Amino acid sequence: MPSLLYFFACAHPQPATEAPPRTPDSGWQVIGQSLQGRDIRRRTVGSGSRTVLWIGGIHGDETEGMIATARLPEAFLADPARAGRVTLHLIEDLNPDGRAAETRGNAASVDLNRNYPAAFEPAPAHGGAPLDQPEAALLAAQLEALNPDLVIVAHSWREGHFINYDGPASELAERFSAASRYPVIPSADINPTPGSLGSWVGIKRGIPILTVEYERGADPTGCWLDTQAAILAVVDPSLP
Repeated sequence: MPSLLYFFACAHPQPATEAPPRTPDSGWQVIGQSLQGRDIRRRTVGSGSRTVLWIGGIHGDETEGMIATARLPEAFLADPARAGRVTLHLIEDLNPDGRAAETRGNAASVDLNRNYPAAFEPAPAHGGAPLDQPEAALLAAQLEALNPDLVIVAHSWREGHFINYDGPASELAERFSAASRYPVIPSADINPTPGSLGSWVGIKRGIPILTVEYERGADPTGCWLDTQAAILAVVDPSLP
């Protein structure tokens, strides 16, 4: 004879436990090629209305941000609420040819941070015209397609670390600084950088852009640990 427990279970079925919604993660996907045909990859995580673009490197001899780029997706997805508020796009490395050769410029010896249409100055190290390098043109197309609310770029500096900004990003730079103790240095306090990504995105287009300047030669893992909280704080500034 069935037990009273059996009858109780049938009369009062327990609600099914719903699995938490799966947060989108595209994995690394090829979005284009460098001058020498190396893949340039992007990964997208999250599904929120705020859009942030992280660029893991532009100069091939500045690799201090490589661990931050690799670990940021997992750290971002650790908070499902944040992943529901923000869509984070990561370009792994815009200059894989320079990275392979350990050079600042791309395979044509052009500085990809001087090839944008903002106070552009033609020169062998800048290119003959804005966006005439395939890597710079690819990034410009990504910016048009993604229309980010914030751009963050990883660089490194021989004289120490700091957070740099262009355009309407002063409050975000201060927020980053508070979480990392990296001093804030606006681009206006640095030597002119004609054709730079910061000038084009931040000043000409009015999109907040932060440049994380890690100390050149520092341990990439240490760079990530020092700035993890700060990066997440500006990716999703909705929390106090």
